[in-house]
Amino acid sequence: MDEHRIENAVEQVEQIVEVVEKVAEEVDKIADDIMDDLPEGQLKNMVNYIEDMAEKTAKNADSIGDLIDKVQEAEDKVESFVESLDDVEAKKSPTEAN
Repeated sequence: MDEHRIENAVEQVEQIVEVVEKVAEEVDKIADDIMDDLPEGQLKNMVNYIEDMAEKTAKNADSIGDLIDKVQEAEDKVESFVESLDDVEAKKSPTEAN
């Protein structure tokens, strides 16, 4: 039961990360478009800052998504290994009983 809850939590985090990445990419794009039309000054500096933060957020979200994928792949490999060990044990048990 705990494994199922963990899997659900990981899936939810993965979905959130995807949404954050998409939103950050859109904010970056919009800020870039707006910045081209602004005169030099505080407002342009602020939009530039927002663009930089959105870009960093998108990159971080992408990195987190990659990390989640790698963790899930490692989990699959461990599960497969454990299952193969269980199969070996199951095959040994009947012969050891005789």
